[in-house]
Amino acid sequence: MYALIDFHTLTPGDPMYNLERARTFFAAVSARNAGKKNVIYEITNELNGVSWSTIKNYAEQVIPVIRANHPDAVVLVGTRGSSLGISEGGNSDEIVNNPVRASNIMYTFHFYAASHRDNYRNEVQRAAARIPLFVTEFGTVTYTGDGAVDAASSTAWLDLLDRLKISYANWTYSDANEGSAPLGRPPARAASTPAART
Repeated sequence: MYALIDFHTLTPGDPMYNLERARTFFAAVSARNAGKKNVIYEITNELNGVSWSTIKNYAEQVIPVIRANHPDAVVLVGTRGSSLGISEGGNSDEIVNNPVRASNIMYTFHFYAASHRDNYRNEVQRAAARIPLFVTEFGTVTYTGDGAVDAASSTAWLDLLDRLKISYANWTYSDANEGSAPLGRPPARAASTPAART
């Protein structure tokens, strides 16, 4: 089993806002996990509203902190809009033409099957031929985390990722009251306090 340790950046979406906190965080967790072969570091997650050059600058300041303690670990680098830039009008060319200067890294991608369809799949296929990818978040519903499961689009996504040998992690294995939660929240417990839920 692998452990993926991430630093969440949704609000604000600019990783530079928390650069010093991230450096402190990754110094501590990489020291604690040094040498473990099953630990992967995602240095920033849910980036939005920033340029690729800002993300690259952040990555090139945080990765050395991890490498000082855990030189061989896989490090995941977020992409613009968590989508190789697609959701913000770009594509993977910005990464290919100006890659992060570090070894043993992969670039991240997120999708929600009911919202992100062929144009996203086509860009993932194009990017996968040029850069290493890891889908660190996907859902079978809409990007809001809710709605009905889109089985056809989900199958198309998983078939593509399997064919391209791209690893992926599903959001979310929980009992949250949303469509993305495969366990669902039992009706009798829907109004109970978090401490009372199992």
